[in-house]
Amino acid sequence: MAQKTTVFVFLSESCPVCQYYTPKLRDLQAKFGDDVRWVAVFPNKMSSDTSAINFLLRHDLAMQIRMDQKLVFSKVYGVEVTPEVVVKDNKGRMKYRGRIDDHYTAPGKRKARASTNELEEVLLKLSRNVEVPYTETRAVGCLLNSAQ
Repeated sequence: MAQKTTVFVFLSESCPVCQYYTPKLRDLQAKFGDDVRWVAVFPNKMSSDTSAINFLLRHDLAMQIRMDQKLVFSKVYGVEVTPEVVVKDNKGRMKYRGRIDDHYTAPGKRKARASTNELEEVLLKLSRNVEVPYTETRAVGCLLNSAQ
């Protein structure tokens, strides 16, 4: 059986940018359905299984949970902020790392609307079996070490 495209979403329960993006993540989950495996990664020493589950329930997100309190997983992928995403194709190859879209331009600064939707674009291409070269963008959000 072939693997699915996997999206690792690095989240922090207390990050307002993470909270802001939950409706967008919910919409993407609905759009791509069972074709994508969603994994919420919590890179925060203060996170617990309970706080992670409560965050996902409160925001109606259906994702597997991976705790990363020692930031091992985060460092492997070069993740520095929450929210940040890592996308792997159905062969396990990393295809994208970075922001969900460009709505946030800097910490605390948001445009009226996003003009690019990098995560959705990568998922659309992968769902259509289009070859996707690895790309990355700079995510804007809460620094991992500030959430420690």
